[in-house]
Amino acid sequence: MRLPSWHRIGHVVADAAVAAVAWWLAFQLRFDVVPYWAATLWRATLPWVVVLTIAVFVLNGLYTRWWRYVSLRDVRLLLRACVIAVVVVALYANLFPPVAVTPPRGVLVIWFMLLMLGTVGVRAVARTILEGRGTLFPRGREVIVVGAGDAGSVRSEE
Repeated sequence: MRLPSWHRIGHVVADAAVAAVAWWLAFQLRFDVVPYWAATLWRATLPWVVVLTIAVFVLNGLYTRWWRYVSLRDVRLLLRACVIAVVVVALYANLFPPVAVTPPRGVLVIWFMLLMLGTVGVRAVARTILEGRGTLFPRGREVIVVGAGDAGSVRSEE
């Protein structure tokens, strides 16, 4: 078995951080003042939410691609993975509640939107930074290729 590369470990860590922050922020946005029961629920479910989200992302193949080449195809894949993650977390919270209450539907909806925004945002920022690095010190001369269509693009999508 091959060990994962450092950049893939970085991807997992970034997504885990996005999932955790989105889960916390969903509770903060859902309630004006987070009640005690909701804070208890948040603390009890946070580790499971992060683990389940990363497991869903791994099973959906999100870590088989380089963020340098993220495209709309990857955004569709992320959308599907985020929907599945929300369903898995909701099922977990209802079937194996860590405390006496389950997460409100509003928290799950807000978490989905924040998770989607965060994961797409992290990948977009990474691609922007990586593309920008190449323009700071250009290699070679730029040329125009006539008649090549998409094949003539330096940064063509897969």
